[in-house]
Amino acid sequence: MIFLLASRKLYDKPELIERFWPRIEAFLQEHIEPNEPILMGNFLTGPLRERLQSEGYMLKIQPQARHSLANHNKKLIRENDPILLIRVDGSSGMGEFAAYAKERGKSVYMLELDSDESAESMDDGNLKRENHAMNKNEELDSVGKFSIHEFLQKPLFIPEYQRPYAWSREQVEALLDDLYEAFEKEQKKYLVGNMILHKNDKEEKYNIVDGQQRCVTFYLIFRALVKNKGLLNGVELSVLSAKALNENRKYIENFLSKLGEMEKRSFHEYLEKNVVLTYTVADTLDEAFFYFDSQNTRGKALARKDLLKVHHFRYLPHDDRLRRKIITTWEAMEFDGEGENRKDRIEELLKSYLGIARKAVRGELSGNDLKHLDVFKEFEAWGQSQKLNRYNQPPLFESFDYDIFENRLQLVTRPARFMGPYQLADGDCYLPFEITQSIDGGKNFFYYLFKYMCLKEMLDKIPAFTMLDSATGTGNGYLNTVYKSALMFYYDKFGGEEMEEFAYLLYFMMAYMRIKRFNVDTSRSGRLDDRGVVKFQWDENNLFDPFRQIYLTYDHSHLCGAMRRYGKFNFSDDELKKMSKLKGAAKEFVWAQGIDREKAKAYYAKISKSVTWEEEKK
Repeated sequence: MIFLLASRKLYDKPELIERFWPRIEAFLQEHIEPNEPILMGNFLTGPLRERLQSEGYMLKIQPQARHSLANHNKKLIRENDPILLIRVDGSSGMGEFAAYAKERGKSVYMLELDSDESAESMDDGNLKRENHAMNKNEELDSVGKFSIHEFLQKPLFIPEYQRPYAWSREQVEALLDDLYEAFEKEQKKYLVGNMILHKNDKEEKYNIVDGQQRCVTFYLIFRALVKNKGLLNGVELSVLSAKALNENRKYIENFLSKLGEMEKRSFHEYLEKNVVLTYTVADTLDEAFFYFDSQNTRGKALARKDLLKVHHFRYLPHDDRLRRKIITTWEAMEFDGEGENRKDRIEELLKSYLGIARKAVRGELSGNDLKHLDVFKEFEAWGQSQKLNRYNQPPLFESFDYDIFENRLQLVTRPARFMGPYQLADGDCYLPFEITQSIDGGKNFFYYLFKYMCLKEMLDKIPAFTMLDSATGTGNGYLNTVYKSALMFYYDKFGGEEMEEFAYLLYFMMAYMRIKRFNVDTSRSGRLDDRGVVKFQWDENNLFDPFRQIYLTYDHSHLCGAMRRYGKFNFSDDELKKMSKLKGAAKEFVWAQGIDREKAKAYYAKISKSVTWEEEKK
């Protein structure tokens, strides 16, 4: 029977169990068969036992008799095999137990944990292996073909910039069904596609640029078939991969459990011999991503955001600690929600907030950008710089240093009567960037992104920012996107002063368009009508572009004054009297649930005394 022994720190500090659980679970699943019981002494029968039982593990507790604790554990080591050890902070006691077990010919597997290690930097222990040097006979041609099993035995590496393993159960199910159908029909070859690799000569391995999701899924399949630990050597996956790994592993094991032993062996042989892939090896990372881009544009549309991440990752200095921190921060903020409600927060921020504001200020924003804004082109690096310009700031600060690990911003003064550093807590919210600036390559791009994600989270707590969210429909969605992008731009420049009034004035302009035109998406040749959705242009002479006004206006009060004057001279009282008779999507927008009716009346009273902004009472 398997005997599990863990360091005392997991008892003294039960919070470590929660913190390191993904690694502990991956370690156990690597060495324990489904429904296989685990023997434990009575020492750690508190926090760890409770967690194991809650996760469905079968436990057997062996109470301590008259022996000392050490002798009790040695007795259990002598009587059982294999021995699983969870060692925290290099515990000497656990080291002695490991040596004791090995002297008696036991199979010993140890998981090393460091209590000082941050949660963000933890690797997924289920797939972590020692890197293996590449022999000369393992040199790959620039293009070629392998069976999938042969390919997974090569010195492959999944670089840090890759997204976590995220295949859904439906994708794994479809793959297994296809493979089994090919097996039943005795299909001679089953092609899984083309893999794109980049040769890393320094570390003698091949980075997987495209194909990591398929590779990891096949690893799980082969591992379920033969418990093969010789595949994907050198691979580390983010701890954020753990959930998908565990769910898909269980599904694969369940799928295979329905096959008889002879059928399972035949299926395994078929996969090893008949499932093939092609590969392309690029000499440089730029060349690899050229292949990646062209390959994906012929099939499913490439996630331009992921290509953008890699583009800027290549500008980062060769500092493993910095790189890992940036990637784990990116991954932690990337997605929100589960299943159908899963939302890509980074894609939304770049496309629906920052990208729209940037293009609008340059006069390049079209209605079509609300559907298909290319984030890679918009946020591609212009170069690299660490200097601050003098245009939009007092000429006091010369440069800055942002400590991402402590989230601390340090500003360094120019030569003056005094010199020294200024340090701010919550530094990501104060980074000296502007939405409309040219994009620096590397860490400054990531810091730029982190700043505006911080600002977005602050705005989400302000009612005026979310007051139109209840308005459903495509056209209302476009309006809300422009509305929120403009509010973020305003807040970034002016802060919270008069932002609520600005929000209601912008809402009045959009609502007036809804009242007057009803249909937002008046498409012409597949393009949205730019006049109303983006620039609030009622005719050739009446134009108000809120993004340009924010960009050019020095003071927020000047901006709100200009918007009030625009409404006063361009809103038609006769049109506004129709607001109480609206139906459908137009009504949903004009009277969205988040709008404070009393505030709307008060703010509109500053524009016109002849019409009251209120819905007709029934």
